[in-house]
Amino acid sequence: MKKNSMNNSGFPMSVNPSEDLKPLPHAQIDSWYIKTEFEADGKQLGFTWHQMLQAYGNEKKVSAESLLMNASDHIWLNNRILSSVNEENGFDSDCMHCYSSWGDLIGDGNHMSLDLIIDENEIHMTFIPNGEILYNGGTGLIEIGNTGSYQYSFPQMKMEGTFILRGHEYKIKNAHAWFDRQYGIPASRPSDLTFAPGQNSWLWIGLSPLQNNRGAVSLWDIYSSDKRFAFGTFLHQDGVMTNASIDISYDDIWISRKTGHSYPNTINITIPSEDFNATLTSLAEGQEAEFVHEIKLLSGCQCLYHITGTYREEKIDRIVDVEMIGDVCGEI
Repeated sequence: MKKNSMNNSGFPMSVNPSEDLKPLPHAQIDSWYIKTEFEADGKQLGFTWHQMLQAYGNEKKVSAESLLMNASDHIWLNNRILSSVNEENGFDSDCMHCYSSWGDLIGDGNHMSLDLIIDENEIHMTFIPNGEILYNGGTGLIEIGNTGSYQYSFPQMKMEGTFILRGHEYKIKNAHAWFDRQYGIPASRPSDLTFAPGQNSWLWIGLSPLQNNRGAVSLWDIYSSDKRFAFGTFLHQDGVMTNASIDISYDDIWISRKTGHSYPNTINITIPSEDFNATLTSLAEGQEAEFVHEIKLLSGCQCLYHITGTYREEKIDRIVDVEMIGDVCGEI
């Protein structure tokens, strides 16, 4: 066969969004994550679920986390499982199936189901991606120091099902659901600069849709050693992806009584190249939205913010989940 008669696979991507849904044996960190924001019974609600396989010393352990949020009634319920891999907590090797003593996530790029029971709280949801895929950095890979952060997202998924918080079942509407797949693979070259939980602090925001019920942006502000990386990957409504540097600042900063970490109540973001301007205001009162781990640097704060602003002259006015890990507003 002539070389120029071969099928064209297009631009070479660093990830395969169907094959890489299952666990990767060579990954240092293997992560599956879903976040949602929605309205129900006149309330602003949301939840996140995150399960990953991570090295703790010489052993890899399963970490499962959930955050159940009712911003209108100031309810923030953090739960966590940390366990050795066993029959109750683990992953199937040949497909995407993450299971724990709470329940499981199973599915593929066309359909997913999440079923969890955590005390008097329950999540029974189906998710159907709309076909859009956001590749972190445009190819699915951002290298920071000697660690490759491989990441892609299904930023918009139709969500249906049951959400029960403290025994009350909510009828969901105006829902936004985001699935994130991430794994970290160290490079062979030596470096003191690594991108990994416990060695960095960061703020992350996944926002969708952007225009005409399509498009998304993944926004990062990463502090790694003495360097800062503030950037966003935009997925436009026509499928084109672009990277942009962002101007981000923090106001009304509070200090945790538990960890000493600092977090903002107000976030200001400007991205001139994308005509994006927004202010985010925390909907959490007090420090209930903070989660504290046995490894202090893994502690963080995650909660719903009210975001207002404009993107290419279109109005933004909604709630969005914001993830903050480590001492985001602290000293170097």
